[in-house]
Amino acid sequence: MSESEWISLGEAAKLLGVHPTTVRNWADQGELPFRRTPGRHRRFHRAALQDLATNQRIIEKPPFSSSAHNPQVLVEYALGHTRFNVGEDNLHQRDWYDRMSENGIQQSRVIGRQLLDALLRHLKDENPEGEELKEARQIGEAYAGFLKDEGLNLVQMVRGFVYFDDFLIESVVQMMAPNMSATPSEWSDLLRQINAFTNEVLVTMISAFQAS
Repeated sequence: MSESEWISLGEAAKLLGVHPTTVRNWADQGELPFRRTPGRHRRFHRAALQDLATNQRIIEKPPFSSSAHNPQVLVEYALGHTRFNVGEDNLHQRDWYDRMSENGIQQSRVIGRQLLDALLRHLKDENPEGEELKEARQIGEAYAGFLKDEGLNLVQMVRGFVYFDDFLIESVVQMMAPNMSATPSEWSDLLRQINAFTNEVLVTMISAFQAS
């Protein structure tokens, strides 16, 4: 049996027309046969999935609506939601924000957009095998570099990231919730994926800050 007959989690999700989280959940429940590569990545048998899709043995509404499949829609929603909530808070009372220049604030917004784009690719399992968190580390290094240039110390940098990270997670979940028919385990899986990405950003920020 050739290796090409075994496809990745992302390819399986596209073939079945559902989100990768749903495929992962079905596999964990024993509803989809799979095997693992030496690197512990799931591989699904293409012919078995095609037969499954043809015979409609698994029927479920895809977790994301057509509009939510558009990364730009989610990015703009999350950014707008974050700006709205942040606007109701007096950020100038927070020492980490008050130290930043206007250029630094603009730069943080640019990197924030990059973080959202990368997070969406991570959630949709679009990254090459073995590079799932590569973009998280790149963003963490970028954050650490410009925040140190802005004169923030390590504690201030971490406080600022955690502050916006709360809004980021809330925004992503609120955008997805109306379009998801998910079990508690699927929601848990989704939140673990989000946290794995943002935690990697934070850990890299701290490491890069201390090393520079």
